[in-house]
Amino acid sequence: MEEGIAKAEANANPIWLSEAETIILKLAQTGKFFTSDNVIEQLNDKGITTHNNSAIGGVFLRLKNSGVIEPCGYRLSKRRSRHKAPVRIWRGVNDDY
Repeated sequence: MEEGIAKAEANANPIWLSEAETIILKLAQTGKFFTSDNVIEQLNDKGITTHNNSAIGGVFLRLKNSGVIEPCGYRLSKRRSRHKAPVRIWRGVNDDY
């Protein structure tokens, strides 16, 4: 699975990846729960796209491994393209909330 994530990330638009990371970091700072749906929505609102949105998994994985965010369960995706598939819920790791 991580191999597929790495491949998708390697082929993604570098501007999209950078902006995705920035959005995740900002969401993490709020102390609220969020999902990839929230990040993709903000990217779309900015008109920043890539050919495969699954590349976002690499950004989440990297930030999780660096201790910035943590997984907190699952919920059904609200994105039409995901057909209500489960998406992980995340939150920032910060004792100041």
